[in-house]
This record gives sequence, structure tokens and C-alpha cells, in this order.
Amino acid sequence: MKTKLMGVLNLTIDSFSGDGLLTSNNFVDSALRQAETMLASGATILDLGAESSRPGGLPITAEEEWQRLALTLKELSSLETIISIDTYHAKTAELALNQGATWINSIWGFKRDPNLLAVVREANCPFVLMHNTSDQASIQESSQIGSFYQTSIHHDVVPEIIRSLKVDINEALEQGIRSEQIIIDPGIGFGKTPLQNLQIIGNLAAFKELGFPVLLGPSRKSFIGVVLDLPITERLEGTLAICTLAVSQKIEILRVHDVQAVARVTKLTEAILNA
Repeated sequence: MKTKLMGVLNLTIDSFSGDGLLTSNNFVDSALRQAETMLASGATILDLGAESSRPGGLPITAEEEWQRLALTLKELSSLETIISIDTYHAKTAELALNQGATWINSIWGFKRDPNLLAVVREANCPFVLMHNTSDQASIQESSQIGSFYQTSIHHDVVPEIIRSLKVDINEALEQGIRSEQIIIDPGIGFGKTPLQNLQIIGNLAAFKELGFPVLLGPSRKSFIGVVLDLPITERLEGTLAICTLAVSQKIEILRVHDVQAVARVTKLTEAILNA
């Protein structure tokens, strides 16, 4: 089994990782060039999002989200690849699927917009169901390295996440979503402390036991900066360490910004495992 790489395309101004394409004068062309580079580097999925999920990020309406997505999706749909839309709005998902998108990746699952399940069911498309206990106004992760080691509660959060995912999976199945459509994401960085994020990464086998493909999004996350005491611009090595572990645990999909570097690490790790 080869781990697939999902390249991140942010049509935002305020992306936490500093790669928001709306800062470009011609963001559609910028997105297309970035997409082509990611595909040439080894990505097989492109994840297109128009709302920043960074701590303190401001929500946007479905209408504004679609305005950002529409032109870019039209251009990207000519590429021979899987296009995932990072949205929790049912209307955005419906419009995107009608214009060439093939997956829906929702950081809130179906909790923010229950109509999303009906859209996914009708389209019969893959649906990334993420665990998320944060709220948009809260700080998702501690940014103080001292607080991580001194005040974190030392209990295993993984069983709690597993239970929550099971509830969401069962509800989706009851609403007519086929099991083959579901991909689970433990939601690194969303409503978790740095220690809890490390617990998730150290217990990836527990998520595999649920019997669904697992997507992991560790790229440049804040907890890497907390552990290594590094800014966003210097978190590549930490990201690669996590990706190597994920590949060794046969995680199906890695959602990343630095596709070329992760592709090289993935290729070598898989070669070692297959030797």
C-alpha cells in the first residue's frame, strides 16, 4: 500500500502557514502553477480551501467561499487528478461537486451544516470526516512551550477521539453514506493540546483499527513549533519526521504543503518497509 499525498492549496489571505494564494494579484494562475508543481512532485490529490482554519481566523459565508473557489476550480478541473474541497458548507460542496470536484474534506464533519451529509450521499463521493472539538473563536493549540510541559493533563486522549469518531461514523451511515465513502481524520491541531497531538501520532494504529482509510494533516502544525521551539517557516523537519512515522504505520493519505520533500521521504520509507 502506497501512501497518497494531498497537496494543500489555500485560497485565503490569512492562512496560518503563510501560503494563502489570495495575496497574489492573479490567484487563479498562482493556484494553477502551484497545483502543477505539486502534481509533478508526487501529489495525487489537491485539497482546495477558501476559509482559513487558523486559530482566531474569521469565518466567511458560503457565498464568499464559493466566489473564491469557482474560477480556480474551473481551471484545476482540467488537470487529471483528484480535487478535494475543504469546506463544511453544504451549498459550497454541492456547487463544487457539480463543477468537477471529487472529494469533500470537512474540518467540522457534518456538525456545522447537517445538510452536508445529503450532498455527499447524493454525489456518492469520498468524504473526509475529521474529529474537531475546537471552536472558531478559541485558540486551538498552546503556543507556549513551557505550558506544554508544565500544565498538560497526562491522560490518553486517543480513546476519546475514537469514541467520538465512531459516533459520527454511525450517524453518517444511518443517513445513507456508504462505508466506502468515509475517510477519517483524527484532527491534529484542532481542539487538542500539543501533548494530545503527540499522543495521536504515537497511536496511529488505533485509528487504523476503525477499518476506514486514515488521512493525517501534520504539515507545519503549531505543536511542532512548540516541541522544537521553531516558527512556521522552520517546521519542515518536524513535519517529515511525523510523515515518516505515518508511512511506517501505513496511513493512507498525508495532507501536506511541502509535497516534494514529503514525497521523497515517503518513497524512501516505503522502500525500506518493502525491502
